[in-house]
Amino acid sequence: MDELEQARAQAMDNGHESAAVNATKEKSILTGHRIERAEIGAPGEFDAMSDDELLASIRERFARLDREVRPANNNGSITLNGASDDE
Repeated sequence: MDELEQARAQAMDNGHESAAVNATKEKSILTGHRIERAEIGAPGEFDAMSDDELLASIRERFARLDREVRPANNNGSITLNGASDDE
């Protein structure tokens, strides 16, 4: 958070307002003030599913995500935008 605040302040000092806005957005995401959501599936796609079918679909999607997202470091941590989760 401190690094993002320093980047935001430096961007403002240098007249780079868009960079300052991006740093502010990142801070809001990291603090939970901003949540990015994505629609999955077509409208009404899940309406005809039973609870068991919906749960199976969710589990399959999570399993697929787990296969696609691999730790970027050998120590098992995940790197997001260049910062590891143990920083």
